This record gives sequence, structure tokens and C-alpha cells, in this order.
Amino acid sequence: DMGEEIVADTRTLGNEIQASVSNMVHASSRQTVAALVASLVFAVVAVLLGVLVARRIIRGITRPLGRMQQLMTRVGETGQMMLNQEEQHRIAKDAAVRDEVGQSVAAFRGMLGRLVTISGALKQVAEWDLTVAVPPLSEEEERGN
Repeated sequence: DMGEEIVADTRTLGNEIQASVSNMVHASSRQTVAALVASLVFAVVAVLLGVLVARRIIRGITRPLGRMQQLMTRVGETGQMMLNQEEQHRIAKDAAVRDEVGQSVAAFRGMLGRLVTISGALKQVAEWDLTVAVPPLSEEEERGN
């Protein structure tokens, strides 16, 4: 009878719709899981890159400042201001960087050079060589300020 056919067709159609919805939910779940995994991988890679960049920045600050601090300590404790070849190379390289740390190292390098010049002149004066001259760096220094 026709009513039974309609009921059977409706059941079949309902089962097909239910199967389609179930397949879509499974596909959506798989896509969601794939998106979550991709997001997690991206986050881990971003964190690792951030850590590597941070380490490089920290090293770029702490190493030159550490070397400068060691030299300052040595000069303060021993009076030895002459740099060996390796120290000259490292301090020149550190001073060449165009940031605040490089500028500080460059200023220290200049100050150390000036101290070496003045120290040499004082040694000559101590040996009664009064012909030594230390050229002033500025008009204020020339006036004794």
C-alpha cells in the first residue's frame, strides 16, 4: 500500500540524513582536531623561536658587559691597563655594535686609552722627563676643568 511505501521511504530518508549528519560530525571533529594540532605545533615553534631570539639578545648584552667589567676590575685592582691582542680585538668588536652596549664599550675603550696616555706621561715625569706633553681632549681639559 502507498502509505506503507511513504513510511518506508521516510524511514530510509531519515536513516540517510542521520548517516550524513554523523559523517559530517566526524569530519568536523577530525578537522577540529587537525586545527588544534596545527595550532599547538605553531605555538610550540613560536615559543622556541622566541626563546632563541631572547637568548641571542641576552648574550649580546651580557657578554660585552661582562668582558668590560672584567677589564674594569683588573684595571682597578692591578693598575694594568694594557690590553693583549685578543682583548683589543674583542673590545673593538664589542664597541662596533651600534647599540647602547656598544656605545658604552666604545666609551670605556676611549677612557682606557686616555688613561694609558696619561699614565705613560706621569711615568715620564716621575723619571724627570719634563718634556712630555699630553694633548688636551677639549678646551675644558686645557683650562684644567
